[in-house]
Amino acid sequence: MTKLGKTGVVFVATVVLAACADLETVRNMKPDGGQFAAQLHQEYVRLAALEDAERDWIDTEFFNERARSVALGKTVDPQPMSERRVPESASAALSAARARLIQALATSKFLKPRAAARAQAGFDCWMQEQEENFQPKDIAACKANFWGAIGDLEFQPPAPVVAAAPPPPLPRAPSVPGPFVVHFEFDSAKLTGAAGRVVREAAKQAKAANVVRVLLNGHADRSGPDAYNMRLSKSRTEVVLEALMAQGMPADIMLGKSYGESLPAVNTPDGQPEAANRRVEIIFQR
Repeated sequence: MTKLGKTGVVFVATVVLAACADLETVRNMKPDGGQFAAQLHQEYVRLAALEDAERDWIDTEFFNERARSVALGKTVDPQPMSERRVPESASAALSAARARLIQALATSKFLKPRAAARAQAGFDCWMQEQEENFQPKDIAACKANFWGAIGDLEFQPPAPVVAAAPPPPLPRAPSVPGPFVVHFEFDSAKLTGAAGRVVREAAKQAKAANVVRVLLNGHADRSGPDAYNMRLSKSRTEVVLEALMAQGMPADIMLGKSYGESLPAVNTPDGQPEAANRRVEIIFQR
């Protein structure tokens, strides 16, 4: 070993020891912001320790500073997409996931602090690993943590039934038909004969019920890249919208949204085709 090499090793060892000491300092901090802050602090401490074990000093410091900020009472939101260089193939899925996370945190983070903290840390972990994009097992683990936690966070148990005197009967309004589900062949945005019949029946019932708003939600299965599946789900949404217009439905009451592979009807591993997920949902409102 040369003198220069020995000096470099001593310097690196000194930096590592200092970083470890700082991790321990942050770990022992006690947040004073309620259960959500306490849980979020723990989650970021855990992520910092994992990155430290992999000798990823940059991300160790990133998660450690997030934990420190939470402990100091600062507001720490999910990391913005603009702060990471994620691959284009993962951008759409991460963007959709972050939008769901922001909405869920706004309504439920104080009601379900543990699930909220796990979801936020899971998203930040997913985006960090996706930026590196060379450890598929770590990416999958972070995604699994996020999706499990966001499911817990979004779940709303039914309200308890309170016994009460029955109210006087009211005239019953006719029910809104649907929802209708239009399925597609693999890697296709063309309507099959069966799909066309679903569209025609949906239009017929919508006219009879005098619906005033139509939501079209397009989806794809997980057999292709995220960005491609987002485009494919958009094409399917547009095809169904045009088919409804051809049946006399006015365009100004229809709203189309595309979700790619982010909201499967049947949860499958990435890359696996699933006919139930290749769909457009037609939802009527009155």
